[in-house]
Amino acid sequence: MAAAFTSIGIAVLIYPLLALVEKEPWYGKIFVEKSPGEIKMSLLKLFFMFAAVIAVAWGIFDKREAAAAAILMWGVGDAAAALIGIPFGRHKVMFQPVCGKKSWEGTAAMFAASFLIGTALLILNYDYGSSEAAMAVLPGAVVGAATELLSSSEWDTVTVPVAILAVLLLTM
Repeated sequence: MAAAFTSIGIAVLIYPLLALVEKEPWYGKIFVEKSPGEIKMSLLKLFFMFAAVIAVAWGIFDKREAAAAAILMWGVGDAAAALIGIPFGRHKVMFQPVCGKKSWEGTAAMFAASFLIGTALLILNYDYGSSEAAMAVLPGAVVGAATELLSSSEWDTVTVPVAILAVLLLTM
């Protein structure tokens, strides 16, 4: 539980600091915001998501590997989706609620990256065999990619790791 409380503590410290400096001229050069207060809210969501995932996976179910995998699968997968989807996303997803904002290339990158990092984590850090790790992580990678595709960019920091964690708790 110390890890969960540490995450909350960091959020409690950073939020007021950002509130103090967000009016400074240099703030807009460091952080690009789509709307006022976006950075503060994103950080709150991020650190509270960390706390919730850790508390549930490690604190309630005693599966710290599920917490680590869910957070890494989301973080690496989300980065891959942006790094591939933005410059190379030629095939836009054309159904509601996505409708042209995201690409199949970005979704495929999210799936591949989250599957690979989740599998590697379980093999290297938690003594899973390769097929056991792959089978545990595969459903989480599928659900994570689908959740990222369907979630708004303001909430995917919360929805994707929570969805991945829910699946991992069933498969691990």
